[in-house]
Amino acid sequence: MFRRAGMAVVLAWVAAGCGDVRPLESSFGTLHHGDGVQQSAQAVDLVWELVAGSGQGVTEGGIATQSSFPVNHLTAGPDGSVYALDIQAGVVRRISPDGRVYTVIGCKTGCAVTDGGVGAPATATDFGSLWAHALGPDGSHYVTKNNNRMYRITPDGIVHHFAGNGETPQVGTHGEGGLATQASIGYVGFIKVSQGGDVYFSTAANAYAHQRRIRRVDAAGVITTVVGDGSDVKSSMPVFPLSTGVGAYTRAAGFTSSGALYFAGQNDYRIRMLGVDGLVHSIVGNGVSGYSGDGGPAVNAGISSFFREGGLTLGPDGSLYFVDGNRVRRIGPDGIVSTVAGTGVYGVGHPVPGTSALQTDLYPAPMHLAVTPDGALHIAFNAPHRVYKLVPSSIDWQHVQP
Repeated sequence: MFRRAGMAVVLAWVAAGCGDVRPLESSFGTLHHGDGVQQSAQAVDLVWELVAGSGQGVTEGGIATQSSFPVNHLTAGPDGSVYALDIQAGVVRRISPDGRVYTVIGCKTGCAVTDGGVGAPATATDFGSLWAHALGPDGSHYVTKNNNRMYRITPDGIVHHFAGNGETPQVGTHGEGGLATQASIGYVGFIKVSQGGDVYFSTAANAYAHQRRIRRVDAAGVITTVVGDGSDVKSSMPVFPLSTGVGAYTRAAGFTSSGALYFAGQNDYRIRMLGVDGLVHSIVGNGVSGYSGDGGPAVNAGISSFFREGGLTLGPDGSLYFVDGNRVRRIGPDGIVSTVAGTGVYGVGHPVPGTSALQTDLYPAPMHLAVTPDGALHIAFNAPHRVYKLVPSSIDWQHVQP
């Protein structure tokens, strides 16, 4: 028999010595066995539940599990929706909490506008290819396409030019302190929006180290550099953000409740954090490829490989999830790293709903992650294009005491 305790509150150091201690709540709680043994609900095996995929094609308002469409990035919305970026089609689709699919950005047939569609409805605009996507706290969407520009789609659905002059920067800080629309930003690897509405993104993500930066656009539309000095050096020690390098194809998990930003480059073999103390800290990984460290502090763990897609995300309890080869791993609010899905072995078929996530040989490798406000981790796979979420295995709640 199990008894589910109230919400577990854990006092934990913010990772990598930011210096402040704050309470973090776990959305999973604690399970108390009848023999007095306590067990974290995070340790209870999770199983797969299909969210989208397994069908043929996609229709507007269709059932997501009976559809099929490419997913190149996932973004969770505040209402439990999950937004799926399709790079080649140049669209963003919303998978609603009731399991339906709707296009919210982009148009492929009968479109009224092309080439960015400034001033036009986003659903009537043929963007061509879209490369990155983010959702702001006010409901605005941000996207970049293959013209080295970023666009904002306001809550009324209208497209606005937000950043980029269409060029790849020869100098990483091009346009510093000026209007973002006049700055060269090149290929954008990620976009994340802070709770205050500032937009952070990686510039020239596919270019040489001296061109790569993480930059910010504030409410006035002014662009500044927040991380990067043009080198390719990533220290394991806390450093000033303008005294460290930015990796190729840098992606970001997003912002913690305290305002820290987690990010990682494709070949960095470490995840770093721009902390609220104004320093960049190494959170997990030692810069060398190698899987290790489950069950111990994240600062001592190694990363075997990190894909350049959206394989990095934050949960509402402060947990950091990341793709590591053929595994998905988690750093909890207590700083301990664990595996939540995958054995590390390359599988031969897609996950089977209802089966153990920890005992699944993943095929293909997981690529994109997002966590909805209820704490459910969503994992997207490329070819076959499917999205799953991890849910607790069945428990007879008739025998659970409050």
